[in-house]
Amino acid sequence: MSDIFDEVEENVKADKLNQFWKMAWPFVLGGSIAIVGMVGAKSYFDDAAVAKMEANGRAFETGLKSLEIQDIEGARNHFGKVLDTDSGFADLSAQYLAQAELQLAGDTEAAANALKAAADGEGALAKLATIKAAYFLADTKTLSEIETALGDLVDDEGGFGALAHELIAAKAFDEGDLERARSEYQALTLRLNAPEGVRSRANEALAILPASVKVDAEADTAVTDETVVKVEAEQETVSEDASEGASGNQEDPS
Repeated sequence: MSDIFDEVEENVKADKLNQFWKMAWPFVLGGSIAIVGMVGAKSYFDDAAVAKMEANGRAFETGLKSLEIQDIEGARNHFGKVLDTDSGFADLSAQYLAQAELQLAGDTEAAANALKAAADGEGALAKLATIKAAYFLADTKTLSEIETALGDLVDDEGGFGALAHELIAAKAFDEGDLERARSEYQALTLRLNAPEGVRSRANEALAILPASVKVDAEADTAVTDETVVKVEAEQETVSEDASEGASGNQEDPS
């Protein structure tokens, strides 16, 4: 009799398992398909990213070869393909394209424009792009425009900030604003985090700058005061001599 009950119990368990499976199998199948799809999609996107990186690398390398053989159009074409991408080659391509525009075409404006995208980024390459673009424009733009081009770099506490202020000082000197140039150079000599070369050039510039207008004015005032004192002393001496002469004439019996 117990065997019959065992068989009945097993049949009940089997029926329940079949019912459960009928309800669950669509979810199990869907989950399996989703997992397979995710793995396939990840593999596809990984392959696509690698292919994209390889394409950008080839374009960058071809741009370097164009620059080496002085092919300005080739450099523009190949570096230009990489500029608008989000790969690590974009900022480097901007630097080399600017070099090509400057060396092969002699176009400082185009060289500065090539660096705009890189300058909008972050990190050392962005700061380098900003300072280079400002240097390219230094001969054709005003001091105010150069300061605008430098942007937040003037507030940088590192070496790039020091280079920015050195450029401002040089442009101020070029425009005849000697007081601004002197102020910038003096600040650079006291700037502990400025590169040694920047401080050295600042000292050399201060050595050849004309004397301060303020110092000249104080010297002129001192000379004028000294002259007035001398004139007054001479006038007093003349007056004393005249008085003594008059007294002598009065005592002469003839």
